[in-house]
Amino acid sequence: MAEEQLVLFSLGNEEYAISITQVKEIVHIAPLPATTEKRYLRGIGKEEKRLLILLDVDELFSEEEMKELKKVG
Repeated sequence: MAEEQLVLFSLGNEEYAISITQVKEIVHIAPLPATTEKRYLRGIGKEEKRLLILLDVDELFSEEEMKELKKVG
């Protein structure tokens, strides 16, 4: 019996695992210094010709907006 390979990651204080077959790619993004003015902006990286921006949606949207987004998704 073959062993399943998993990708482990954390979001906030919670940890998750998904099958590696569900992963297209893993990209490392350098975190920004804590002194950045935009609290929702967590990191910026470049992968080949793509600019990658990591956002913290909890900081970007208000609590009320997050409730509305959760209703949609």
